[in-house]
Amino acid sequence: MQRNKLPNFLVLPLLAFMACKNIQTYPTNWPNLIPFNSDGGSSIEGVYSAVAFGDSKAELVQILSGYNHAPNQSADHFLVVESGQGTLDIIAYSVTVLVAKFHYSIQDKTMKYTSTGIVALVSDGFIGGQGVVGHAKITASFSRDTDGYLVLRRNESAIGAYGIIPIVGKSEGWYRFQPIKPNTP
Repeated sequence: MQRNKLPNFLVLPLLAFMACKNIQTYPTNWPNLIPFNSDGGSSIEGVYSAVAFGDSKAELVQILSGYNHAPNQSADHFLVVESGQGTLDIIAYSVTVLVAKFHYSIQDKTMKYTSTGIVALVSDGFIGGQGVVGHAKITASFSRDTDGYLVLRRNESAIGAYGIIPIVGKSEGWYRFQPIKPNTP
């Protein structure tokens, strides 16, 4: 009796399609997220530590730099300013030195409001190099939890090819940034 076999030339591409997925749900041991209201001021504005904890320790500047090169200098804190008029600015500092600034707006189609916060488009476009070609998109969703921490969910998806091998990938990671009080004289 002869069994139907998958042709050998399809095995590797199918494995590539199935192997690139890393989705994590909101950690059950973290505090609940606060519903967001863009009408009455921002629920995410504040000053936060630049190093998050979550899946692994990560710096906000690296998370928001996407596929672009992050600055060489590390930040120690960042400021979140949300106008309520459709703009979001995230400004990272090392003591008093500006390290990086990220600007998102509804008008530029780089952000939108949701029931739990703000979703910012970090990167969306062509990627290529070292035999890889494709399209990738990264978004960062900002919320605040009941302990006052800024919660960031980073979503990344990509489709492309490594040579003739098709690649599809999706990942999601969660990070919490501790609020800090700015030094006041």
